[in-house]
Amino acid sequence: MTADLLHPAWPFVLSAAALALTPPAGRRLIALTAPAVAVVLAWCMPDGTRAAVQLMGQDLLWLRVDALGRVFALAFALLGSLGSLYALGQPRRRLLVSAHGAAAAAIGVALAGDWLWFYLAWESLAVASFVLVMDGPGRRAGAAAFRYLLVHLAGGAALLAGIALHVAGGGGLNVEPVTAPGPAALVLLAFMVNAAVPPLHAWLTDAYPESSPPGSVFLSAFATKAAVCALARVFPGLELLVPFGVAMALWGVVFAVLENDIRRLLAYHIVSQVGYMVTAVGV
Repeated sequence: MTADLLHPAWPFVLSAAALALTPPAGRRLIALTAPAVAVVLAWCMPDGTRAAVQLMGQDLLWLRVDALGRVFALAFALLGSLGSLYALGQPRRRLLVSAHGAAAAAIGVALAGDWLWFYLAWESLAVASFVLVMDGPGRRAGAAAFRYLLVHLAGGAALLAGIALHVAGGGGLNVEPVTAPGPAALVLLAFMVNAAVPPLHAWLTDAYPESSPPGSVFLSAFATKAAVCALARVFPGLELLVPFGVAMALWGVVFAVLENDIRRLLAYHIVSQVGYMVTAVGV
């Protein structure tokens, strides 16, 4: 089996397409089988696996397996599997399709070897998460989803600009630490938006409580954690992340204590817990 077929995002991509066409009776089987296959692939991928495609004379490394990517890919596959199990009671087409699309995109972020595939996976995750918020039962879900999309499109624009400046400055197409001040500032800003670093965190506490309960499980599993993976890949040991991470941990837990709505409390607690991860990357 070639490395292209070993990519653990493929089961989620294929299941998202299949779930869009399958009647309700078959969705539960697909929703459980595909994530299990993804977990096996993520577990069995040997370190050093590479898969590239040539586009316009450039070799684009769309799959690169190393220790960091393997850990996050396995975590995302496991979370996709557990989330699908939790969502079996509500096998709605839009929920499952967007959830598996988000899982595939998060794994794509973790294993992308070049900036083009990284950016495509990053933006795909934003779109899939937007649909997860939109799937919420309340009347405010649509407005929260629209605000979510605007914030993440702005972050995606900053990421694209940073990548363009990085490559134009001779930085190369492979995903690697960005050191030039201009590109680094834009890429770091994009990652901090997705990681919900205060004061860029309001989208999380605004959108997550409006999604359905299964949707919240998938949202909490992928968007912020993919950002942590990206920070660990591109800005390992950046000391600036330490005070931001500590501020996240304290900010989130203080506002969680002040909340009376359980879902908003949990949303603030996500901010707090991701703060520990951001601090760890800085350390």
